Amino acid sequence: IPDIDDVRDWNGPLHPIIRIHLETKRKCLFLGRRVHAYIDGMSVEESEETLDEIWQHTTQPELVWTQVWEVGDLILWDNRCVMHRRDPFDASTRRVMHRTQLKGERPC
Repeated sequence: IPDIDDVRDWNGPLHPIIRIHLETKRKCLFLGRRVHAYIDGMSVEESEETLDEIWQHTTQPELVWTQVWEVGDLILWDNRCVMHRRDPFDASTRRVMHRTQLKGERPC
């Protein structure tokens, strides 16, 4: 990732933060914690404050599910309405992951 002084100069993808789930028609967040993320149309300071508030809310313990992995576990989620991350893991242990993606319509 190149060094930039102003996140507004980052030439990354632009997309809405709130999307409509095509099947449920419910609003959902579409954002990730990215180094150069900001809300277009806001000052950098306003954007940072807003994103921090969103992250503080969405990562409250009562809103977070943590998988305690066991051999044979299989996890599926809908990327259209679930924010996810992985925690650090022991690099000396064997880790096997298979990823499957389904083709569908572009969310609005």
